[in-house]
Amino acid sequence: MEGRKADKIYLTIVIPVWNREREIVRSIDSVAKQIGDRPVEIVVVDNASTDGTVRAVRELIRRYPFVSLVELPCHNNAATARNAGLRMTSGEYVWFIDSDDYVTDGAIDCIWMALKAGSPDMLRFDKINDAPNEKSATANLATVELKADRTPDAVVPERLDA
Repeated sequence: MEGRKADKIYLTIVIPVWNREREIVRSIDSVAKQIGDRPVEIVVVDNASTDGTVRAVRELIRRYPFVSLVELPCHNNAATARNAGLRMTSGEYVWFIDSDDYVTDGAIDCIWMALKAGSPDMLRFDKINDAPNEKSATANLATVELKADRTPDAVVPERLDA
């Protein structure tokens, strides 16, 4: 695996990718500009791309020390790529996003506040389809889900742009 990891990671973002050279740059940039000095890592799992995806991710690794790359030797289904990424995580929380998605401004702040305030077992997101004829969508934090033995003390806005 290429890239460097911080000592203690709180949130790992796993992005499986296959032949999405342009989209992966937008996706990673949308997260990276929001991370700041938070203990967050991005694990990109290349599913044996045949275009310039790996080259693009390697360039991003030079820019962002919290990005790492796992290269699968042969093309598999998306679940295999996600599982490969999951095995490489070191964060307390894991978030899967698709390579053609991007994260709206302010989303990482909302996520961070929800995770820190309530220690939830799971955060649930909605997607906003900003291009109805395309698959590209943005992550939209909707609710915080907690197990029954915890109180729902983390509340976040229904929409990030509200």
